[in-house]
Amino acid sequence: MRLPSFTHESAISSMRSFVRGWNTVSLLVLGMFLRVFPHNGRAWGQRGRLLVANGRFGEALPCLHQALKQGHQTARIHADLARSYRHSRRWTAAERSLRHALELEPRHAELWLELGSLYMGRQRHGAAVHAFEQAIHCQPDHPTPLFHLARLHLSVEHVDAQACEKLCRKALTLDPDHEGCLSLLAKSLDILGRLDESTAIHTHILKKNPNDPTSLETLSALGRLPGETFGTAPSPNTLVEPSPSGPHVHPQERAITYFSRAKVFMKQGHHTEAFSQFRAGNALVRQGIVYDIHQDALFFQRIQAVFDHDFFAVRRGWGHSSAKPVFIVGMPRSGTTLVEQILAAHPSCHGGGERTDLMECAQSLGVLSRHHQPFPEAVRELTPEEADLLGASFVMGLTLAGGDALRVTEKLPHNFLYLGLIRLLLPQARIIHCRRHPMDTCLSCYQQMFASLHPYAYDLTELGRYYRMHHHLMVHWHRTIPENLLEIHYEDIVAHPKESISRILEHCGLPWEDRCLEFHKVSRPVDTASLIEVRQPLYRTSVARWRRFEDELHPLRTALGDLLDEAGNLSKRPEP
Repeated sequence: MRLPSFTHESAISSMRSFVRGWNTVSLLVLGMFLRVFPHNGRAWGQRGRLLVANGRFGEALPCLHQALKQGHQTARIHADLARSYRHSRRWTAAERSLRHALELEPRHAELWLELGSLYMGRQRHGAAVHAFEQAIHCQPDHPTPLFHLARLHLSVEHVDAQACEKLCRKALTLDPDHEGCLSLLAKSLDILGRLDESTAIHTHILKKNPNDPTSLETLSALGRLPGETFGTAPSPNTLVEPSPSGPHVHPQERAITYFSRAKVFMKQGHHTEAFSQFRAGNALVRQGIVYDIHQDALFFQRIQAVFDHDFFAVRRGWGHSSAKPVFIVGMPRSGTTLVEQILAAHPSCHGGGERTDLMECAQSLGVLSRHHQPFPEAVRELTPEEADLLGASFVMGLTLAGGDALRVTEKLPHNFLYLGLIRLLLPQARIIHCRRHPMDTCLSCYQQMFASLHPYAYDLTELGRYYRMHHHLMVHWHRTIPENLLEIHYEDIVAHPKESISRILEHCGLPWEDRCLEFHKVSRPVDTASLIEVRQPLYRTSVARWRRFEDELHPLRTALGDLLDEAGNLSKRPEP
């Protein structure tokens, strides 16, 4: 009799089925036992733990509470309670349970890691750092706590690539093959602009996992594809197709693989295959997002209704007088990182990166509103003194970041939503609005899997509609606060760099500086989707790229409508 073949994957699947079956039997046995001995706290705790392991958190909670009621107070019970609470988003209860667990076992590293992850998810950075440091103290010779703290240092809100690098290198002395630390180290080196070092790490990762999505994407962007390194470039037939489904494969992970495959194909000129991969990846991401573009449309209308000519006329002279801030705004992928890198090359300007201070200020106005008004309506309640105080507070944050620099940039692209607030709080601030051909802008967004903030970017029709909303809002700002705004076109920077850079510097009140023409040589952390591009000289291949995908982009063209007529130069062909 011929025996069936038994692969590694089928072995794992069989083991999981066995464990699930064993857990089911155990739960039945424990259920019968508790009918006879209902006051056995250990049995209640064991049943609760099995339910947590099976993901049945709602059923686990009463069992775990019953275990505590029967006097079975253990750190494990409180930790399982915390996991059940986290599943139902009861964050405070989860934190309280973890604290109880740590009172019983204060040197339990896994508990500190769970607490740190809870804080990290709630954006409590300082508390998360403390928890992860405690885990490191409990397990000084283990790489896992170091990995978690390193990961925290690359979180969106608090990027510290140098700290991440230091922690990863320490962890890799303990475990040279730790995949998570290798990936974080490569990412931190990318951010720091040390691309030769990061290439070596990415290459090392690909030798172990030839289809690692992040390393493939980074090396393709650098022009250092695996074929150039190993002698065998991946093709549409050799790269592994992402697993279509499965309980242990998160859709986000599959989407990352689609995006990475697409960028490798793009680099090799397989444009049809590339767009197919982009389409599949975007569809996966969009399925996991709850987003209604009509809500954004109403928000844009409310902004224009509040910040009209009359609003500024009656508040003339308000705000803090500092001219230090330079806000760089626009649609994502429109050249905002490039403009900031150009300014950061100037000795009198510090590149502040993507700070969320202004967005948080706008949100806090809604929370503190005396009449329970959200932003933007809550802005009407501000007094002259409050506007000055808020402006001064913002400048203080820039000063802490940029020291005594004459100008400090803030380049969160979506600050275009808050230009009215900027004009009120900081009337002397410079604003640079970056524009790029709408088809190229939207295509570049569609080809990028963003970290956050861009739910509209994964559907071509929604993307086109959002671009139109952005365009009309910027028309409104140019009419109401024209004295603060400079509009700069990405295509002009590429075609006429010296003239465009001169306009940017003049708008910012800065003298000409030759170093701004060599912006790609600036050594500074950059943590945006354009971190690779700004390390390279200007190139023309990013102009009119959309022409390669005219048929595929038909839904986008329809959504953009007459904006394409305004954009002009549609007949320009892409550079070879």
